[in-house]
Amino acid sequence: METSFKDGFDRPVTILEISDWVFPENLRNCCPHYICFIVGDASKTADQQIYSFIEQLLQKGMVYMCAWGPDCERVHDIADSVIIEKELECDVQNTIMTTWHSNESLDEALWSALFTTWPAKAFETTCNSATIIIINNDAWLKHIWQRLSNFEQFNADVT
Repeated sequence: METSFKDGFDRPVTILEISDWVFPENLRNCCPHYICFIVGDASKTADQQIYSFIEQLLQKGMVYMCAWGPDCERVHDIADSVIIEKELECDVQNTIMTTWHSNESLDEALWSALFTTWPAKAFETTCNSATIIIINNDAWLKHIWQRLSNFEQFNADVT
């Protein structure tokens, strides 16, 4: 399922549901760089599978990643490892941001991804979209869909 909304910065937001930690070949971005909010349970997923998933997201232009769900700290740490190993950053101007939200509710993490994510200076003019990837959880997908369907109410409830 792919659906579009707008975030707090008026960037297009695409929601994409996938069944496993495998790069979604149907990922399409309208911009060269994008924000990515990953919602998934990584607790039973091998490091190498997450590594490959993150590596491909970065190759497709991800410049800011937020992770939420069981074991999201590990997803964050693996993303940082990919960034370092691939030497994707040179200085503060092109830092690829990564965050995890293990101590937040799904609503709080979603709000953070949609209202507080701003890319590093090198990506400010080319990062004009956000993608939410929900991995194999219909309840989380339904929840996010409902919250974004009434964006003003969602923002009022969380702030």
